[in-house]
Amino acid sequence: MNEDYIGNIITGHVLREVQSVKANVQYTKSQLKTLAEQLRRVERDRDTYRKSLRKQRRRLTEDIRASQLNRTVADLRDARMLKSELNQTNDDLCDTKRKVIGLTEDFIALNTSCVTMRSKVESCMDDLQEIQLRLPTDIQSLTTQLNQTKEDLLDTKEVISGLSEDFIALNRSCGMRKEVKPSEGNESSLTTSSLSQMSLTTSTTTFPGTTAASTDPSPSNTASLAPVKTQNSDLHASTDPSPNTTVPPTPLTTHDPDPHATPSPAAGRRLYSASGAGDLETVKRILAAGHVDINTRGYYSRTPVMVAARRGHSVVVEFLVGRGADVSLVDRGGNNVLHLACIVGDLETVKLIVSWNVVGINARSNKGRTAVWWARHWGHQRVVEFMESRGGH
Repeated sequence: MNEDYIGNIITGHVLREVQSVKANVQYTKSQLKTLAEQLRRVERDRDTYRKSLRKQRRRLTEDIRASQLNRTVADLRDARMLKSELNQTNDDLCDTKRKVIGLTEDFIALNTSCVTMRSKVESCMDDLQEIQLRLPTDIQSLTTQLNQTKEDLLDTKEVISGLSEDFIALNRSCGMRKEVKPSEGNESSLTTSSLSQMSLTTSTTTFPGTTAASTDPSPSNTASLAPVKTQNSDLHASTDPSPNTTVPPTPLTTHDPDPHATPSPAAGRRLYSASGAGDLETVKRILAAGHVDINTRGYYSRTPVMVAARRGHSVVVEFLVGRGADVSLVDRGGNNVLHLACIVGDLETVKLIVSWNVVGINARSNKGRTAVWWARHWGHQRVVEFMESRGGH
């Protein structure tokens, strides 16, 4: 009984399991059918989607081709424009390069000229300052000279009036002489004597600034015009026994027809101009005529010997010193004759002045500049070497 019961239980259990499996199978079949239907719907949707996708793809391809073509055309147009702009830019760059090269060359030339002009401007500024300083004094000097010229003109007018009166008197005397009979010998000789005296008086009348020395034929009234040579054999009486050191030549005295006469400003101006021009014969002639101050002051308060040294006329300098020119004087800037000779750089003039041993070789101007400084400033190397060999600095 137990076996039957167990068998029935197992059989019932198996039957239930079989039925359960059948039910699951049927459910699975129904599920499969549902899935099959869903699959068929999905396939239909897929086919529909594929058709629409092909259509969209064809449209998209056509649109892409059209857009690419338009874009290509636009790009080609832009590329052409860019090419023309690039060519124009290249031309502009070439022009700019040429301009830059030209500007560089101009800048180099300008820089070179600026360096040259700078030194010239500095020199001009110094000269301008000196001109500004001496301008009021020069105006006053010109005013004084103008007044003196007016006085000279008045004197000349008076002299001309006197000469006219003398000429009229001489003319009258000549008329009276024609009326004299030949037999009256004494009266004729007296008239001739009076005419000779009148003629002498007329010939000795002079203009201002001239001298009556020409009426006296005596050679004692004229001074020797030969320049004095400064030789070592004539200067051993100096206190310096050095053989290469000399002193200024002994001044020669000129016999002035009127030693008490006031020196003529006009003659002083002529002496100053002739010394600056290096005209030795004119200088000799003016000094021989007299009535002139050999140390007269001219431009920038410089004397004739100063302006001769400034222009490098060593022969005129030596002659003026031989006639008594004072080489220890200075101009308005405190520059002496050695300073001025070093400025122009004339080595012969410098050696001549240094050989006299009168001017201090290291004397300073109002701005503290020595003669060597001036020679170095203007690039006169030979003068600098000579001055340094003599102790200049």
